[in-house]
Amino acid sequence: MREQILKACFDLFARQGIRKTSVEDLVASAGVARATFYSYVPSKEEAALAYLKHLYRSWANALEMSVAARGEGPQALLGVLDAAETLCGKDSEGGPHASLVRVLAEFGPADPLGRASIELSARLTAHIAELADAAGLSQPGEFAKDYRLLLDGVILSFAEDSPRAMHDAGILAEALIRHHLAPKEVRA
Repeated sequence: MREQILKACFDLFARQGIRKTSVEDLVASAGVARATFYSYVPSKEEAALAYLKHLYRSWANALEMSVAARGEGPQALLGVLDAAETLCGKDSEGGPHASLVRVLAEFGPADPLGRASIELSARLTAHIAELADAAGLSQPGEFAKDYRLLLDGVILSFAEDSPRAMHDAGILAEALIRHHLAPKEVRA
């Protein structure tokens, strides 16, 4: 029952944002009585924190699968963009709202939800750095920070319904990958 309630919460948070979603909206979407809702989810804030963790897991899983689907080597990192399109693109369930950055923008860094968003975003950046290291890139931490900037821009472009978002991001990602290739690979 808790999972059913949280799924209803996640769907509304992705579509409307956390602030705009009332407890009444959550109860109605879950199709349960208010008392039942509170017996499984003590507060809207707890549901929102669960949503952030869900977003993180969704991103981490999508990154792994998308990079693996691209094969091996540095060019496999283009799969990071595939993950963004899967999670935030026009045809995705969450659309551009399935973003930890959106939650940070909603609440700011001083709010517990904003701080949780920052922490989980940092974990995603570290995950990208691990993928970059495995692909043989130099300075994987710096690469990951740069790639996160690109990803956040892509997500914003999805929200603006930019038809060129993925094409332009692909060109920039390839340049970023080339920039971070280890010197011996650049000469080859």
